[in-house]
Amino acid sequence: MQRTQVYFPKEVLDELRREAYENRKTLAAIIREKVAKTTKAKPAKPSKSTIAKRLKLLDEISKLNLPTTSPQRMKKIFSEAHDPRL
Repeated sequence: MQRTQVYFPKEVLDELRREAYENRKTLAAIIREKVAKTTKAKPAKPSKSTIAKRLKLLDEISKLNLPTTSPQRMKKIFSEAHDPRL
């Protein structure tokens, strides 16, 4: 993925933020989904080497014995922390 910057009218951005909050997704994820629906571009798939690196990191993290929580709880935590104005 590559980073880019986009400017939206306040009303559009407010609506996108509301949708992101309601769907417990990041604003970026909502925008990517909407752009993908209107273009012929397919979502990028990670390479085998990228997947291998991620799995290795996950293995290393799991050995740290950190406290855990459910994926649903994490989504709620991150969506609320991502945009405190909502």
